[in-house]
Amino acid sequence: MKNAISLLIKLLLTCSSYCCFGQDIDLELETAVNAIAVNEGDTFYYTISVFNTSVYDASGIEVTCSIPATVSFDNSIATNGSFSAIESLWTINSIAGGDTAALVVTLEASIPGTVSLSAEIVAADQEDSDSSPGNYGSEPLEDDEASIDVQIIDLQGPLCDISLSLRAGVSEAEIGEPLVTKLVVHNSGPDGTPGVKVHFPYPEQFDLIESIQEAGVYNPATASWNLGDLASMQEKALTLVLYGTEAGSFSFQAQVSQSDYPDADSSPNNDDGDQSEDDEDEVTVHISSNEAENPVKILPNGSTDLQQLLPSSVTVFPNPCSDHLVLEFDSDQLVNYQLIDHLGKMSMEGSFASSKLSLDLSFLPEGTYLLRLQGSKIQHCHRVLILH
Repeated sequence: MKNAISLLIKLLLTCSSYCCFGQDIDLELETAVNAIAVNEGDTFYYTISVFNTSVYDASGIEVTCSIPATVSFDNSIATNGSFSAIESLWTINSIAGGDTAALVVTLEASIPGTVSLSAEIVAADQEDSDSSPGNYGSEPLEDDEASIDVQIIDLQGPLCDISLSLRAGVSEAEIGEPLVTKLVVHNSGPDGTPGVKVHFPYPEQFDLIESIQEAGVYNPATASWNLGDLASMQEKALTLVLYGTEAGSFSFQAQVSQSDYPDADSSPNNDDGDQSEDDEDEVTVHISSNEAENPVKILPNGSTDLQQLLPSSVTVFPNPCSDHLVLEFDSDQLVNYQLIDHLGKMSMEGSFASSKLSLDLSFLPEGTYLLRLQGSKIQHCHRVLILH
């Protein structure tokens, strides 16, 4: 009798807990493909995974899986439940707490172009703790929905293969010290393509001194480099000279955002942060605090903030120069100088102890250089243009 009463009490407490607090589940959905660029007529695999991240079992789960007209359904395999290609619906009886269900759909690439494959959880018997089923596309995006793009390549049409590399001149710099980042875009063909654009933003903790592009125009306001045509086996470079205004580690990311012709192995403007395609890249730079009592800030015009300049002044002339560059100071002092080209490479360096110096630059190629001066009374950066 006592055992029966004890069991009844436990049952009542359990039911009370369910009624008062419920058993919210947390279902998450992810999509993936085995290739983001496929040839017309080839097949590829589209995988949808549903994760039950809660401790409670989830039941009565339904997932919609769009199959656009540009692809054709071949077959499907589900680890749990069944999939109807006619209804584009995956029905799952239940997923235990902490467990996963997966659906692999084999599709044939039918019509060239970019195809967007989307999926969403549209039903479940239990309430989800952080998302609402059946509201795909609403803002903000929820973890029970996902989409992925696949490029279907027309074998009869033009085809390019654009890759991108991003490098920094140094991995560490001080606040106010010039930092050179170089972005190179290469087209491996077989065809050239017009309408190439690259999205290359820099962190807000940096100010731009200068942008140097071999083709097109870089717009810092939109972080877009519109380089135009890119022939087969051709490459173009964009160099940004910046300086950091805050200490910390900062990530620079770039990706091809547009090309008029399809790419053989990547899709433009689809960077999800993992730089998994060859048309996107990332580099990290660490900026440290300047140990100087009054660090010099470089202004966009290449000069320094005169309010922060240490007690000395310098005159640099002529600028532009063709052969000799003259440096004049208001007093004799020991000064170290460096001349850095637009790629961040050292072109000249040395030191002197006087109030005037003439540097022979006649052997250097034409272009924009950064002159750095550092001494006991001065820290200075100046942009120098060499024209022969």
